Amino acid sequence: TKILLRDLTPSRANLEMRSDSKARYDDANSAVVMDLHFLGFGRNLGHGQWEWLLEEQKFFGTATNDAGRTVARFEFYTEDAEEGFALKGPATYVLPEGISNLNWDVNEEKLTYDLPYTGPMGQGRLKARFAARERLMSCLYKVYGLETEFDAQWVGKAVFTNVGDGPVTDLKVRFKLGSYSELDLWQKFPEVLPGQTVVAVYHPVLNRSIAELTSTTPANLMCEWKYTDVEGKEHDDGDGGRISILGRHEYVFSNLLPEESMGTFEDVNSNADLVAAWVSRDDPVVKQFAAAANKAAGGEGAPYSDEAAIKVLKACYEIWQANNFTYQGPVGFADPTMSFDNNIVQSIKFPRDVIRDRSATCIELACLYCSMAEAVGLKSFLVLIPGHAYPVVQLPSGNLLPVEATGVGGGQRYGTAPFARVVEAAMENTRKAEEDGLIIAVDIRSAWTRGVSNPELEKLPADILQRWGIVLDFTLSPDGEGAGPTPPGPQPPGPSPTPESGSPLGQWAGQATQPLPDGTQIHWPLVLELTQDPSGVIKGEFYGRYEGDNGWGGTTVYEVWESFEGAVRNGRLEMQGTSKTNAIDGQRFQGMPDTMALTIQNGILMGEVQLGEGGGLTFQAQKQ
Repeated sequence: TKILLRDLTPSRANLEMRSDSKARYDDANSAVVMDLHFLGFGRNLGHGQWEWLLEEQKFFGTATNDAGRTVARFEFYTEDAEEGFALKGPATYVLPEGISNLNWDVNEEKLTYDLPYTGPMGQGRLKARFAARERLMSCLYKVYGLETEFDAQWVGKAVFTNVGDGPVTDLKVRFKLGSYSELDLWQKFPEVLPGQTVVAVYHPVLNRSIAELTSTTPANLMCEWKYTDVEGKEHDDGDGGRISILGRHEYVFSNLLPEESMGTFEDVNSNADLVAAWVSRDDPVVKQFAAAANKAAGGEGAPYSDEAAIKVLKACYEIWQANNFTYQGPVGFADPTMSFDNNIVQSIKFPRDVIRDRSATCIELACLYCSMAEAVGLKSFLVLIPGHAYPVVQLPSGNLLPVEATGVGGGQRYGTAPFARVVEAAMENTRKAEEDGLIIAVDIRSAWTRGVSNPELEKLPADILQRWGIVLDFTLSPDGEGAGPTPPGPQPPGPSPTPESGSPLGQWAGQATQPLPDGTQIHWPLVLELTQDPSGVIKGEFYGRYEGDNGWGGTTVYEVWESFEGAVRNGRLEMQGTSKTNAIDGQRFQGMPDTMALTIQNGILMGEVQLGEGGGLTFQAQKQ
């Protein structure tokens, strides 16, 4: 019932719900019964005429309740895609006493009736209450003005109650957000009777200049109103508040207030659909980049067969490898096992910026990959699981192909996974997340059609990719291999050569040193066992464990198990992770494999590790 009611609270809806509204279970009928009291629900048109807007409801006529009041009976159906459930059932509206000429307009979905005012004609007096959003996302400036179905997207709200003993007429209300909007159109309320409440909600039409902000900027939200009393005298007043406008790259994971959230994965990511604003299919920079990938795939028509689609999607990944793209963890988040922190505002680069920088977080890589998939005609989803994000593309057959975009890893220098492996890793992540019930798939096209628009982006020169040094002509690799420099050839059968200073085989124990984004370092013990199979491939089994402060006076245990394979090249043992399992306080999940380079100096095994999730570490170990 909390989920049902919270989307109707003033912070999330245009309406004002009274505090005595409630919901209860009817076990006998397997139903939820809601008794809701809204302020400003009925609109007074003046001269005794009233209307109620009742969308998505079917009218079944009127009846009289036990108190002798007329009730209008409806059946409603509404689907909440965000929460994943649908509501259907009867709705009964208790109408005021003394109404006449009741009518239901099926085309405009409104109920109208006559109810002339017969009360006192003293002096009306408006009591006003003003509310402003604490912050808004400048990237989503179009969403706020479209009055979309997404919850909590109003920017300002003014609630007026006539606490006098006579009506006021011609109430007009308008808003303005600093220099980022013009004065809003007047919202008009012809008559406000004693005891009546009206609600004016601000969905601003914002200037595109707001999307040029690069950091949080304060702005004043102003509200002014005018009305006329029974003596014909005009009154005017106003109020205002301060709003923080986030920079164009900043995204807020949840629109729930702390007291509204139940702490579930869905609540923590209640703004998930809004990520679609960062998926810029129509950006000419993205379209040119995706077209180059499509060309490398032989100009295949991706929407026409699964085989062609997979080939093009492989090329979309391998053009990243050809341009030495790398994965990086988000700035300011110390836990390297996570790809982003669900509890903060995160900066998300636009796909064009990822192409320019050749480096991105998991959610930025996912947005770029979805943009490229959409640009070649394939439907995409951006999937969120705890601590991670990755793209999923729908093939022409309807089957889904997930891609672990962070598989680009450390690029050509530190290692990058082939396309087949990143698909396999993403499938495993999806399987595990579905088992745990902790997964959100954002339907990008659905979000677009429901009003999540891309911001206007700066027009760039037609040859901007060439100016950035982006490689557009590359050769698609054979299946199972990665694009980029030619990998070393196969080693000859038999034992591999060993590092010049000794054999690495055996069990080693030591300590890792890992730098954190805030400049500090952590140290933790590890064990590495190296063996060699008959074909000469050296295999490694790695285990590490770190105990750290969890921020609440306790400790959190981080663990990692990883398998490696490799061979000695140029005097050092180069190894690629084949499978990796992370754990936080015993809760296991799959990680992106790492790359490792080992040398022996004075009998000490020296290791350099490039983490698949971003960042790196070094270690020293002695043979046991």
